[in-house]
Amino acid sequence: MNEGINNSGTVGFWRNWGTKRLSESATASPSLDSMLLLAFALETSKNNLFVHDSDVVPELKANTFKEFIERRLKGEPVAYITEQKAFWKHDFYVNHSVLIPKPDTEILVEKAVQILKQKKEKKELCIADVCTGSGCIAVSVYSELIHFLPAEEYDIQFFATDISDKALSVAKKNADSILGSGYKINFLKGDLLEPILRTGLQFDLIMSNPPYVPSKIVSELLQDGRNEPELALDGGEDGLKLIRQMIPQVWNALAKNGILLVETGEYNADETRNLLKKRGFVNILTYTDLGGQQRLTIAEKV
Repeated sequence: MNEGINNSGTVGFWRNWGTKRLSESATASPSLDSMLLLAFALETSKNNLFVHDSDVVPELKANTFKEFIERRLKGEPVAYITEQKAFWKHDFYVNHSVLIPKPDTEILVEKAVQILKQKKEKKELCIADVCTGSGCIAVSVYSELIHFLPAEEYDIQFFATDISDKALSVAKKNADSILGSGYKINFLKGDLLEPILRTGLQFDLIMSNPPYVPSKIVSELLQDGRNEPELALDGGEDGLKLIRQMIPQVWNALAKNGILLVETGEYNADETRNLLKKRGFVNILTYTDLGGQQRLTIAEKV
């Protein structure tokens, strides 16, 4: 593996070397990927690389960086190599048990915060994040609401569910590291809304980024070696298998004037709106992401 490379190069040398190597791959951001992986190998920040551009990289660190580059060349995402991904206002721990948080999903957090601010007159609120994965949605929303819904004034019950024990472990780890002690998110294992339906509570806001990619497209997405969990992507033949299952559960779980925020993506947002309308939801609207693709659907139970 590149045994001929001189391992006594400077930070600048290795940064440029990594960029050149990754330029030969399918990545759309070879320079950024190289910087992130070099910073991780050196246990520093990306910005510090330029400050120490002429520093010599120790041989052990250089070898570690080369291993990271080889993994990236095989298609493994930077986030899985570094085990972290920036989302909303925090760095989240991720591993191969969860999807990597995507910037497009931040619109769900943004809309959830707006909705909760509009419900400030209610002193008791029930909130759920279904298919929580890394916990990026639940933790991000919770980190925001505690600033405008003080615990001494509000009774907030917050739940996050997932069918995967490994995913829940990642979500709990993120809650512990980002929120610290004393947070009140109840992590429950189960299929979609089944765990929160068992509570008998009526929810004011239900959020979800469920698997919604059609099975055939999942196979195509995973061919590049990204190694994201198929369970967290595959929404069945048309991508709507879990959404169809979820909609009647959501209807039963929501309180009057309760709101659903569900990421559906460009594959099936139109049909998701039709399914919600048939079930009786109103004020149904789909928001587009930064790329102009249909991404987030909102619906209300009245």
